[in-house]
Amino acid sequence: MNKWRAVAVSASVVSMCFLGAFAIYACGSQEAGVEKTAPAEPPDEPPSEPTRPAKSATPAESKRPEEPAIAGVYGSEHCLGHDGRRRCYQLLVPESASASAPLVIDMHGFGSNANQQRAISGFSHLARTEGFIVAWPQGVEASFNAGLGCCGSAVKERVDDVGFVRALVADVATLEQLDLDRVYVTGLSNGCAMAQRVAAQASDLVAAAACMAMYLIARPAPDYTPVPLMEIHGTADSVVPYQGDRNGAAALFPTAIGNVETWAKLNGCAGDPVKTDGPSARATFTRFGECKDSADVVLLTLDGVGHVPYLGIQGDVDTARVAWAFMREFSRR
Repeated sequence: MNKWRAVAVSASVVSMCFLGAFAIYACGSQEAGVEKTAPAEPPDEPPSEPTRPAKSATPAESKRPEEPAIAGVYGSEHCLGHDGRRRCYQLLVPESASASAPLVIDMHGFGSNANQQRAISGFSHLARTEGFIVAWPQGVEASFNAGLGCCGSAVKERVDDVGFVRALVADVATLEQLDLDRVYVTGLSNGCAMAQRVAAQASDLVAAAACMAMYLIARPAPDYTPVPLMEIHGTADSVVPYQGDRNGAAALFPTAIGNVETWAKLNGCAGDPVKTDGPSARATFTRFGECKDSADVVLLTLDGVGHVPYLGIQGDVDTARVAWAFMREFSRR
């Protein structure tokens, strides 16, 4: 029996800081001529416990409602002890969540934080319309240890972020009824690399991954089993280049197609890559099929889009919705 099965399923520009090649770049309305800036600090005090929001209507195709960048407006902050550190995450459990709901873990970029990621990614609104739970982990000094050179203090201090994600899932499971066969990982830039590291090194935990603007830069665990993977990348990304090899950093940054080819090999995909039209005129899917355990690998290419490919930030594709549509098709059993 296959490990995976199909599952029946029925902004103004925000100024942010994200991963560069060992540097931090200011992102937002600019896609070229980025400038260095200091990383944002996580909040010093946990927010008060808010009430859950009312259900919201499905967003229009071309514009997603803005999400406020205030901690805890749509959820609550929870902290736990892991690896000798106090680690925290924001949690949203919408009223629409079922008794046994899927969990999406949405990870921020280098120099950013959990609150900012929730404000821009679109998963907060999507969770309320689709009925899943979302957690936004906070990295150590605004960074996650995603692997080779990325990023910041988390790498220098060898932070066990894969272990932290495991502990986060276990912690959420004590608070809410989760479908532990439907745990998904996503994120932006450093958070995307971290999502891929979790998929590669905790494949017993993750049902699928779909993330934005970064690559796998860590070795899979020896006991890795295939995890369905989608990576979303803009061709005008000047921070993590779509074509790789930024200033000789090819070892850190492969090409976007090279990254999904690596995943296709990991997942034993036998089929040739197939290109199909994406959700907009400038978007193209490249899918590797005939994979072991039906764990397909997909690249969504966004022509002319920069490093922050969320709807309302850069580009006209609701990438959170595309990522969720991919992930929700898979379960660990």
